[in-house]
This record gives sequence, C-alpha cells and structure tokens, in this order.
Amino acid sequence: RLVPQAPQYGAQITYSGEEGARIVTGEGTLKDLSKTSCKILGATTSSLGSSLTLLLDFQDGQAPMCLTNVIVSWIARDSFAVIFPKLSAEERRRLQEVIRKNISVSSIGDQRTAFRIV
Repeated sequence: RLVPQAPQYGAQITYSGEEGARIVTGEGTLKDLSKTSCKILGATTSSLGSSLTLLLDFQDGQAPMCLTNVIVSWIARDSFAVIFPKLSAEERRRLQEVIRKNISVSSIGDQRTAFRIV
C-alpha cells in the first residue's frame, strides 16, 4: 500500500529578527514543511515565541518566498521550528504547490496516511 509521507527538503532558508536591541540573523536548511509550519536545520539565537522573517529558496525557478512574522515554536540544539500564523492566499497557494511537488510516497504496511493536503 502506498502512503504519502511528509516531504523532506533541502531548500535554503535565511532568517532574521529582532530581540530587543539585538538583531538575529542566520541560515539553515528546510527539513519539514506544512501549510502552517516548518522545521529548520540550523542553530538559532532567537528565543521561544520570538518573531522572525524567513526567506525560503525552494529552487523552483521562482524568486525566494518571504514570510514575515513567523513565530519560533520550539528550539533544539541543532534545529528549530516556526509556525506561520498568517499567510496570504498567494503564500498558501505556493506552499501547497511546493508540498505537492515534493511529497514522497513509500510503501508502509497498513498504516494510515501520515500526510495529506487539506
């Protein structure tokens, strides 16, 4: 049985934000992407709940996508995750397109769908 799995990407991400008077910037690699969040492989000096601007280069022939006011939702030693609280219709459409083009399918017993586009 074929079951779609959450896509894994190698897209580059540049992020920036402000923490008080300090400017936070960095680069990472996109590891997981959904319509509402993503995981970034790379260290951050941002704190939990802080707001960042992401520049995502999907290497899809289009200009990098800029998402503003994303929120840091968890932090690990070598990665962190952000949620996208507000997306425009165009941003949502492009994310869905990227997800659809990069979804991988694998054969896994009788498990239920682990990823789907709603």
